[in-house]
Amino acid sequence: MSDIFWIAGASIGKSPAALKAALEEAGVQPAWIEEAHCILKKDNPDGNYMINGAPAVVFQWKEGSLLPDYLLHNACRSMELRERNMVLLVEEDGDSLQIAILCSPRAIGMYNLMPHAHIAGWWAVPPGGAAALPQKLEKSGFDESCVTLLSGEPALLQQVQALFPGSQPLDTSLASVSGRLNHLVHKLDEANRSLGLLLGMANGGPLLATLVER
Repeated sequence: MSDIFWIAGASIGKSPAALKAALEEAGVQPAWIEEAHCILKKDNPDGNYMINGAPAVVFQWKEGSLLPDYLLHNACRSMELRERNMVLLVEEDGDSLQIAILCSPRAIGMYNLMPHAHIAGWWAVPPGGAAALPQKLEKSGFDESCVTLLSGEPALLQQVQALFPGSQPLDTSLASVSGRLNHLVHKLDEANRSLGLLLGMANGGPLLATLVER
């Protein structure tokens, strides 16, 4: 089980001012963020939504298959290894930006933050290896029957749902991984449930799964 926390997430306008306001609402100062990943639409390679005081390490990526899922896992891994304490994900989604703020236990203590959800685990399995996910959960101390919400592309959810009895697929039009992550946390809150899986897969590529605990 990991110790990575979801502090806040939001859908905001495409501007530095909107990002600044969202960070303030979450009780986060830009200087606390040690790394940011900004995932841009292919037709907007020069978009820059960072604000003054934002982290010196800002990666800008062109949107690509499974890239947002991988960057989410990479952010969690860097905090688990204590290379980073707070990471910001910014992702274009239609006419808005979806942001998610993740941090380590050290950041919780340093900045007196209130964690809202827990990234309990993340895994990559080969194409056709979805059946290994229940075993991944078990090794991390969870039972597959505890997973009650699933988020991802409809075709992928249809493929995976049978592995998690009693789980409910989330119906969302959100295309971004950050947006789906935020939506999953909010739905866990609304339903008073504890565990959900965020899933991503590309044609011929691996399946990336992120376990979210409320």
